[in-house]
Amino acid sequence: MALADVFQMILAQQAAEERKEERSQETALALLQLDISQGRYEDQLSSTYGAGNIVVDDVTGRPRMKSAKEGFDITLSPDYQMKKEISSIEEDKYLKGIELQGTINMYDRKIEERERVAATLRSEYSGLDDKFISGNFQDVTNAYNDLDSGDLGSMRSSIKKLNQDIAALNVLSTTLKGQEAYYKGQEAGYAGLTGIIDPSEFYGPEGMLPEYEEQHPGMPTAGLEKAYIAGLVTPRLREKAMEEQQMTSRQKAQQGWTDLMDVMRTEDFDISNYTEDESLQQEWSEVIQQKDYEAVINNLDAEPTGKLKALFYSINDNIMSAIEGHHKDIGNLRSEFEGIDVARYNSEVEEKFITELDTVKSKKQAFLLYDRTIKNLSSSQEKKDFFKAIEDKFDGLNLHPAYVDHLNEDVDKGKSPYISLREGTLESFVPVGGKEPSAEAIYEALDRLGPTETEWIDEATWALSDPTVWTGGTPPGLGGFGDLSVDRPGHTAGKAFFGGTLGGLMDTDSPYYDAYYNSMQESLKNLVSEEDPLGEPDWLFYGTAEESHAGNIIKDRYGDIMYSRAHEVADKLGRDAQIKEINQVLKDGSGEDYNDLLKALSMLEKR
Repeated sequence: MALADVFQMILAQQAAEERKEERSQETALALLQLDISQGRYEDQLSSTYGAGNIVVDDVTGRPRMKSAKEGFDITLSPDYQMKKEISSIEEDKYLKGIELQGTINMYDRKIEERERVAATLRSEYSGLDDKFISGNFQDVTNAYNDLDSGDLGSMRSSIKKLNQDIAALNVLSTTLKGQEAYYKGQEAGYAGLTGIIDPSEFYGPEGMLPEYEEQHPGMPTAGLEKAYIAGLVTPRLREKAMEEQQMTSRQKAQQGWTDLMDVMRTEDFDISNYTEDESLQQEWSEVIQQKDYEAVINNLDAEPTGKLKALFYSINDNIMSAIEGHHKDIGNLRSEFEGIDVARYNSEVEEKFITELDTVKSKKQAFLLYDRTIKNLSSSQEKKDFFKAIEDKFDGLNLHPAYVDHLNEDVDKGKSPYISLREGTLESFVPVGGKEPSAEAIYEALDRLGPTETEWIDEATWALSDPTVWTGGTPPGLGGFGDLSVDRPGHTAGKAFFGGTLGGLMDTDSPYYDAYYNSMQESLKNLVSEEDPLGEPDWLFYGTAEESHAGNIIKDRYGDIMYSRAHEVADKLGRDAQIKEINQVLKDGSGEDYNDLLKALSMLEKR
């Protein structure tokens, strides 16, 4: 074998070994690549689903993802874990942002609320010093410090300060509103008699404002002043209020005099039970004729001994005290309006009185000046001093009798005091704007009383026609003897007054029933005449025995309609006749009928 062949064989052998080595390396590389691929697969499964979700398959021996039955858990996957972490970070940032914005919004709202409450206070209480509002605000200018670093401490501190300011403003508002309520509660105590607080009663040394400031030092008083200003009236309105209250006091005093007259008007009252002094009784009888309480007070104040006033006080101390109290209020009201005390006011009045007294020429003029001046005086002693000045002007004479004559110009000294007392009942029958009592009103008042109610008047006066008339029967031509008595139609005290009765045996018609029966008899006469059964009216048919039967005859013979027509005419004529009689009795002002009427009205008033 040639060397070349051997060499070729060696080369071929070498080449075969090299190829074998290459294949061995390729196989190793393939196996390595397979191992790497297998590891990557396992890593990929783990990275995708999480190691806890990977198991080795029993058949293939290769790793795989668990099935749902095998307990696959998505929360073990890295993706889920990463997303959850990212979500948590984002949510935290989101919440932090919301907290920041919410805190800023709350700060802004608190700033606005503080300004709104402050503006309301400034608007409602214009007199409130601003030091009680913005002067007490806390500094919140550093609210935005450190926000860029996420620190909300400064802003939260500012919000807390704003809340404190708002709370303080609300307390201030409550305090001022409380002052308004306090003013209303205390107003009556400071307002005096007029019911209006005058400037001196609010700002004066003893006024409401200084006393409140003394009790609450350092406290604003804008609420108190607001309430006062709201009720502030002009001087003219204050004067009008004074005049109205003076009128009210006069009315109350006048009512007191009316009440005292009522006490003396009672049936069991007898002046001799209070004094046996006949001259004092005579003075009393003259005083009670006065209708105006001022004339009474002036008379009592001018009487030098004081006995006459003491007599009236002994009759009823409470009523007399009330009369004089209301009378004193009239003078106090004037001094209150002037803003001066009573003593100073009386001094000014006295000075003016003395000046004017120097110019008068007669006692009459002096008395008129005295009456005019003392209207606004509250002190009885002051009045006595003024009257003494008049007596001094006229050489120290005792002018009380002359003054009483001046007051009693219209007094009838011969009139019974008990007539005088009862005449007061007539005042309630004087129409508005009128001067004299209305006879029609008196008739209507008495006419509202029926037979049962009039019994007590009849017993006291014997001035009423009896409810039943003794007749002697009907005319024979109209049915023979009928009832021996008949009821008076619509019997009332109004219709029956000024009649008379004695147990039903002696009875007279009142003006009403006289006119009523005359009219009914005339109607019967006319009805019978229209029938004309005998050619001429016959007394057998319209009767002469007793006119009170006429109404029943008309009703029985001609029916209810004809009776109603006749009754309507007769009732009007009777009413007119009764009112005319009342007018005449009032005009006479004396006599038995006048006394009976006053007695009946006095009893009616008490019922």
